[in-house]
Amino acid sequence: MNTKDLKPGKYMQVLFIGKSGTRKSTVAASFPGPRYMFDFDRRFNALRGVDVDFDYYPYVKGWGKAEGMFRKFVSESLDGKLKYKTIHVASITTMMRFFLKEALDYYDIADKGGFRVSRKGGADPLLLTDMPHFKFVHQALDVVINEYLMPLSCNVIVEAHEQSCFDKKGNVIGKKMLASDTLAELVPTRFDETWEFVKKRQSGQFKYYIRFRGEIAKTTYRELPDEVEITNKEDVFYDEIFSKLINVDNS
Repeated sequence: MNTKDLKPGKYMQVLFIGKSGTRKSTVAASFPGPRYMFDFDRRFNALRGVDVDFDYYPYVKGWGKAEGMFRKFVSESLDGKLKYKTIHVASITTMMRFFLKEALDYYDIADKGGFRVSRKGGADPLLLTDMPHFKFVHQALDVVINEYLMPLSCNVIVEAHEQSCFDKKGNVIGKKMLASDTLAELVPTRFDETWEFVKKRQSGQFKYYIRFRGEIAKTTYRELPDEVEITNKEDVFYDEIFSKLINVDNS
C-alpha cells in the first residue's frame, strides 16, 4: 500500500473546536441527514426549526442513558441498520463532567489545597491531574472515541470548547481544547479532521470563520483553503464546501 493511493472516505469524523457562539452546532446541522445530536450542552434551542433528532442528557441524570444510545447506534451500524448519516456530540467538554463525577464517587479528594492534593507522611503534593479520577476520565474518553464513535458508519461530529493558554505573567501565548494538557493533546489525534471555529469583529460587525489549518486546526483535504467564512447561510455550509468543492459522496 502507498499513501498516494488513499481516497477520501465516504464519511468524515471531525472535531470542532471553538468558543461558545462560533456556530459549531449550526454548521454541524448542515451535514447530511438524517441527523442525531447527543445534546449535553443544551444546544437544541440554537437549532430550533432545523431537522435534527436529539436527546438532551442533563448532568443530573448521569451517564447511563447516553451510553445506552451510543451502544445502540454502534450495534445498528454493525448490522447495517443505522438510519442516521450524521451523529453530532455537543460537547465532549461537558461529557467529561459525567466521567469526573463517576470517578469522584470512588476517589476521596477532600484534602485538596488549590490544584494539589496533600499526601500523608510528608510526601510532595500530587497535582490533581495526576490523581486517579483524572486517569479515569482519560480511559473513559478513549472508550467513547474508540468504541462508540469511530465504528459508526456515518459522519461523526464532536464539539469541544476552546481556551486560551497563558504564560506565568498572564500573557496569552496560544490556545487549546478546553481540557487537561494531556487530553488537549491526545483527543485531536483521534480525528483526521480538526476544525477551529473563530469569531472576529470587523467594521463593527462579527464575522465567523472555520480554519482548516493553523495552530489547532488540521485537515486531510488538500483542496480546502486555510480558512473560509461562514455566511448567514451556515445551514448549507456542507453542500457549498464539500459537495461542490470536494465531491464527498454521502449518498
